[in-house]
Amino acid sequence: NEFAWFKQDVVRRHPSQATTHQTHAAHSEGLGVVELVGGHHGEGEEDDGTGDLLAEGQARVRWFSRAASGKLVQGSPVIESTKNLELVERAMLHHDIVAHRDDPLGQSGFVSSVAVECSVRFTLSGKVINGVNARSLRPLHPLRPGVYAVHGKWLGKVEEALDHVIVLWDDGSVCRMLDADPLYLLPHGASALSLAVDGESTYFPGVRVRVETGIRALDCMWLRDAPSRRSGLVYL
Repeated sequence: NEFAWFKQDVVRRHPSQATTHQTHAAHSEGLGVVELVGGHHGEGEEDDGTGDLLAEGQARVRWFSRAASGKLVQGSPVIESTKNLELVERAMLHHDIVAHRDDPLGQSGFVSSVAVECSVRFTLSGKVINGVNARSLRPLHPLRPGVYAVHGKWLGKVEEALDHVIVLWDDGSVCRMLDADPLYLLPHGASALSLAVDGESTYFPGVRVRVETGIRALDCMWLRDAPSRRSGLVYL
């Protein structure tokens, strides 16, 4: 069915195919994004990049995997049989024109509401909870480079974001640090460093931090006493 797959679909390798295709073992646990679909007429973009047309039942997929450091790694496009793919997510935006998958040439309509469910992995424990409504979640850092933002009647894109954090030190002292720098205020463990990818901040509430040099030399405002220790907890 040429209407079963679309560009920008997020897919993964079907579990039954994960062990039978050794050449794609590196992608068996990763996700991919469909770039082209064979059999779609009228798009003028059915070639696989070499000038050859994709046949119906084929798709060009760009796979992504996560390295041990936590960084997202983008692979090269691969021509896949759509029989080996499983749909993970299909973006639906308000007012998109849609039709039922089993009757694509039948009655059409438009999207009036979208509900998104997420799989959430806890950073410290690694535990995963599935089926979490996206409306019950919020990003730790809503304003980060690349995100669109609204100010009055103006729409803009964030080019730079600075980290202002409040640190609770082990001796009970509290300070506010402006434009915190990971070179001087170091997070403990790889769990914090793994979040510092794709534009995410290194700091989040609850991460433990330490300083290598005298903390009095850092640019901070003391809210309670002065510290006698060099490790603490990010409070906000």
